[in-house]
Amino acid sequence: MLKVRLSEKVIITARCPECGGDFRYDRQAQRYICRDCGLTMTREEFNESYKRKTEKTDERNSSRRDYLKWWLSKKEQ
Repeated sequence: MLKVRLSEKVIITARCPECGGDFRYDRQAQRYICRDCGLTMTREEFNESYKRKTEKTDERNSSRRDYLKWWLSKKEQ
């Protein structure tokens, strides 16, 4: 997530979980809105989606490390 400060306004840009487009926070609607596909989410939904994505990435990286350790140990024998 990238924060850009322009004078007094803070614009938070992120990537849409569906299409990867620009996800902007609309303060009036209090929702994130994708500029490309139109997906909308509340902050809570966006934070939960981001948390799930990071957990999946961490899990995938852990599995890859475990496999690499196993593979290297077999190679040394």
